[in-house]
Amino acid sequence: MKKNLFPRTFARIAAILTLATALALGPFSFKPDFLTQHTSPISLSAPKASAATIAFVQGKGTSQISTSTCGISLSSSVTAGDFLVFTLHTNSSTVTSTMVDNKGNTWQVAKNTTTSQAETETIFYAMNAAAGATNATATITNWKNAYRTCEFAEYSGIATTNALDVTNASSASSGTLWTSGTSTTNSANELIIGAGGIPSSVANVVTPRTGFSFAATSSPNYFSFQEYEAVSSAGQYSATVNGTSTTHMMAMATFNAGQPAVPGVARLSIKGMLVISGALNIK
Repeated sequence: MKKNLFPRTFARIAAILTLATALALGPFSFKPDFLTQHTSPISLSAPKASAATIAFVQGKGTSQISTSTCGISLSSSVTAGDFLVFTLHTNSSTVTSTMVDNKGNTWQVAKNTTTSQAETETIFYAMNAAAGATNATATITNWKNAYRTCEFAEYSGIATTNALDVTNASSASSGTLWTSGTSTTNSANELIIGAGGIPSSVANVVTPRTGFSFAATSSPNYFSFQEYEAVSSAGQYSATVNGTSTTHMMAMATFNAGQPAVPGVARLSIKGMLVISGALNIK
């Protein structure tokens, strides 16, 4: 008479499934839907997570003359975990600046560049933002009665750690095609931020080129702007706009998309014994 090995075998299978899945995928819950005899070797599979969808949420810009700060309050509350970008343009090449906001987010400099035409453009960013109404302020030092313009925007779908990929910047004394110069991105899904302006308070007409949209512009005369584009393949990119033929500068920074958790299905088989199959929810 054969001994009933089902309870012991099932316990072993459950233990193997728990261990293998925990090592491969992290915390999970599992609900088996059937057991049957099978002769395949051990295997475990689950769908891979795809990149998060990058999206623009909101943005706002302002012009502030002859002050040592440039500050903006976003119109709506920020969603926890979102990505913040603050761009600052001044008509002085000697300025330095620092960032702070009312939510205690950690701000970093993606790109800071100056030109011989007496301009400075800085792209700040904050990952994994705190939730709530948010106002951010750049404090400027070594300024000489310079004007400053700034733009503040929120994006979703960006990595909460190690988001920054590549940067570039360029300037020119004329020309209607304004460009940051080209850089090669390293990830398939990225957010491209472009920021630029002119070293005067002259009214300027600027329009984004194909693929880009304005997140915010300074008011009232487009002294500076922040634009964005979401791309889905690695390659060579530049931030560009069509603008008045005058002295100008452009800066660019690219940021990696996040990787969301994805529910899936796992399947484990034990050669010569049983197969257990069911829904696996990855947390």
